[in-house]
Amino acid sequence: MGFWRFWQERLPPTVWKPKPLPHLWMHHALALIAVAWRADRRKGALSIALAGWGFVIGILLFSGSLYVLGVSGSRSLVWLTPLGGVSFLGGWAALVVDVLVKLQKAA
Repeated sequence: MGFWRFWQERLPPTVWKPKPLPHLWMHHALALIAVAWRADRRKGALSIALAGWGFVIGILLFSGSLYVLGVSGSRSLVWLTPLGGVSFLGGWAALVVDVLVKLQKAA
């Protein structure tokens, strides 16, 4: 709660009131945990490495550019938001590929 209180005191309500983003962050944070769990079991797997980097780059570009927009009002980095979204999609795709490869090997 302290995190939200900190931002609520410093930002206008239009920035923090809707609060849709924490739910999105939670999904991608859980995906990073899943990638770490898979990486522990499949050392050196390219698909897991790509998934991890896709999520990290997506978080930095997507969330970072939205933070800059929300905090400063500057639209100078909004062009990075779609690139972050594509990175997220790549991370999810790589994670799905890894699971499908494992299922194929198991059959």
